[in-house]
Amino acid sequence: MTGLKPEQAPSVSESGSLSLELLYRRHFNWLMRAVRHRFGRDQAEDLVQETYARVAASQGVAVRNPKAFLMQVATRVAIDQERRRAVRSNVSMTSCGTPDVVDEAAQAELLLLKQVILGLPVQLRETFLLSRGAGLTYEEIAAREGVALKTIEWRMSKALKLCAKALATQDGF
Repeated sequence: MTGLKPEQAPSVSESGSLSLELLYRRHFNWLMRAVRHRFGRDQAEDLVQETYARVAASQGVAVRNPKAFLMQVATRVAIDQERRRAVRSNVSMTSCGTPDVVDEAAQAELLLLKQVILGLPVQLRETFLLSRGAGLTYEEIAAREGVALKTIEWRMSKALKLCAKALATQDGF
C-alpha cells in the first residue's frame, strides 16, 4: 500500500450507495491520519489497506456516516490482527512448554469483563461498545443512533456504573 494515492483507487461502484472509489477518494487521507494517531505509524498502512479490502467485500451496506464506518472497520481490523498475534504468541509459548501465568490471569479478567459487558442492557451495551470498542465520540454515536448527545452521555454513565458495580461484586469488594 506504500505510495498508493487516492487517484489510484479501485473503481467499484453500486447503485444508490457511496462507491468504494468515492469513499476512498474522500476519506483516504483522513483515515490514514486517524489510524496513525490511534494505532501507530507502523501499523497504519496495513490497517488502512485491510480496512478498504473489508469495505469492498461489504458493498451493499448502507453507510450514513462514512468516517465513523471506516473507523469502526479499521478498529475491528486492528482487533483481529491483535487477536491473531496473541494466538500466535500463545501457541509459541505452549510449544516451548513455558506456561505464561500472567496471560492466564489477564484472560480471566478479560472473560469477566466480557461477561459484564454482555450483561448490560442492549442500548447501554451498544453505546459502550461504540465508544470504547470502536472509538467513536459521543457526538458520532448520537448522530448514528439518532438520539440526543445527553442521551449518549447518560447511557455511558449508566453503563460504566453498572460495569464498576459488577466488577466490584466479582472481586469481592
